[in-house]
Amino acid sequence: MGGRRWTAAIGLIFSCSGAFPAIGNTVPAMLSSASRLLSFVLPAWWRAQLRGFELRDVWYLSVFSVALQAILSLLMLGRQFRRRLV
Repeated sequence: MGGRRWTAAIGLIFSCSGAFPAIGNTVPAMLSSASRLLSFVLPAWWRAQLRGFELRDVWYLSVFSVALQAILSLLMLGRQFRRRLV
């Protein structure tokens, strides 16, 4: 069941990332991707320096970063729709 949620979050991210250029603004898609990169790479690098580091930690960070990007993408898309369509 967890794999379906993961796939749904990624599908949501791709849909939002495609909607931003369609409404004429690619900056939110770039910011969304940057947030995912920063929320994954920096904590993973920091965690790798600590004792007791396991590969499982990277997996949890990946899930967190995808969820964060999905939420951020939805919020930014909603904001863009309110600004452009109203």
